[in-house]
Amino acid sequence: MTPIATTIFIAAVIGVPDGSSLTVTINRQPVTVQLAEIELPRNQRLLQQSRKALAKLCGERKAEMHPQFTGSDGRIVAQVGCAGKDAAVEQVRLGMAQVDDAHSTNRKLYEAQADARTARRGLWADPKVAAAWERGNR
Repeated sequence: MTPIATTIFIAAVIGVPDGSSLTVTINRQPVTVQLAEIELPRNQRLLQQSRKALAKLCGERKAEMHPQFTGSDGRIVAQVGCAGKDAAVEQVRLGMAQVDDAHSTNRKLYEAQADARTARRGLWADPKVAAAWERGNR
């Protein structure tokens, strides 16, 4: 993990490979950006729904990014905003992702997760999937 200097930048989203990452153009080059502080479900159906939800929010738009660090895989990990919404909070609110407890202290993410659980949205709608998340078998 390599920390990144505090920089805010805006880039065009050119792809949504999964429900927690975007491909953007920076200096005319494609770059993968991982949404900070969230994890995706391992359930194949939910993975597809998660990608579609993020594409609906961020696809073919401008994204505002607040980079946190560069991961070991070379991805930039950032807080990302699309259409005036925090993309990670929105994914968690929809039940399309869960808060990464090991890396998050973001109160808004935890509030969104509690709301999704109560409303049984996304991964919280299926008792088997929700139980696996609660046991740590993500």
